[in-house]
Amino acid sequence: MIKRALNFGLLFTFFLSACASTEELVGKEITDLPSENTVIVVGEGGSSGNLFFLAAQTYQREHGGEILEVHNGDEFVEKIKIFVEENGSIEHMEYFGHGNNVGLFVNQEPGVHGGIYAYDPATVKDFLAASIYELPSEIFSNGSIQFNGCNVANGYPEENSLAQSFANHFGATVTAPLGPTEFSLDPEGHTVVTEMRGLGAGSQANVYMMPTYESAAFVSVAPQEELQFPDIYEGQDYSESAFQLLNMGLELDYSQGFLPYQNVTGAEALAFCETAFSTPFESGCDLDTGPDEWIRNLDALKMLADAAGASITATDPVRDGYLRWAISDNLLTENFTDRTWYTRGEMAQLTWNIFQWRNRQLLSGGIL
Repeated sequence: MIKRALNFGLLFTFFLSACASTEELVGKEITDLPSENTVIVVGEGGSSGNLFFLAAQTYQREHGGEILEVHNGDEFVEKIKIFVEENGSIEHMEYFGHGNNVGLFVNQEPGVHGGIYAYDPATVKDFLAASIYELPSEIFSNGSIQFNGCNVANGYPEENSLAQSFANHFGATVTAPLGPTEFSLDPEGHTVVTEMRGLGAGSQANVYMMPTYESAAFVSVAPQEELQFPDIYEGQDYSESAFQLLNMGLELDYSQGFLPYQNVTGAEALAFCETAFSTPFESGCDLDTGPDEWIRNLDALKMLADAAGASITATDPVRDGYLRWAISDNLLTENFTDRTWYTRGEMAQLTWNIFQWRNRQLLSGGIL
């Protein structure tokens, strides 16, 4: 199959900068080098590409490890798998390249969707992009990861981020910046450099990556505690909802876990709805989506609202009435209006939100 090289509609900003903690770079001797199972991943970097590579070489000289250059998400996954096959579990991964709290943008070709995300792998299979969930969770041996790419931990600890998703999936401690980063010719950040041409052709200068602002520096992100399933983590937006619905008898295929990142199908969405709103006499949940098709977020909202007995104002288009109702009661999941498909985690959260709304209405006499 030929992968489609298309823009996936994501907006992001790139900085001519670098990201990494500097304290561990100072005073390192050769005897301080970690295990040989250290992998150093370098993305294309665009106009910053050579500086990212010099930073990776600097890290390699001072810490050891094997450099892997990657040009898209699929290559990222493939090379990591090969490294593990040849060397065993990874003890540390160091990343040099662009990124943010949603993805690592290892590909810099205009119009190409080729990053690394914490998405359902099925959503990116026809692109050059890839998902971290294409990699087995056990490839790290109580390891650690450092991202020298801007904003990878942005939102921590209040909001989920790519850094947290990496930490949870791989059981690794992640070090990542809250904000932008920049390149420096010294580990103290006194000599900032923004262009490769300022170093001269063929330069082998030492280059370090560090936070641009002290207020948005690197943070350590630990894996969140597992709840009822190995992939339901305390602190995630969906976790309490999923836990409650599981206790109410929600039945899905759990052979690989709860899979909160996986897009929910019509049959699965119906199971969520019936768990919350069915009676011994009727389901109350009607859905037009095919059982094996992904459900659209608005279709999920309509099904749950109708099953809960919500009184929706008739509008044209119909969706506007449901959105106004849900927004007025603060029932929607984050970024609901920007989504097309819905995940298991989001479906759990929306179902529980509307279930609680229905209970409040019953208590107040708002629903007969």
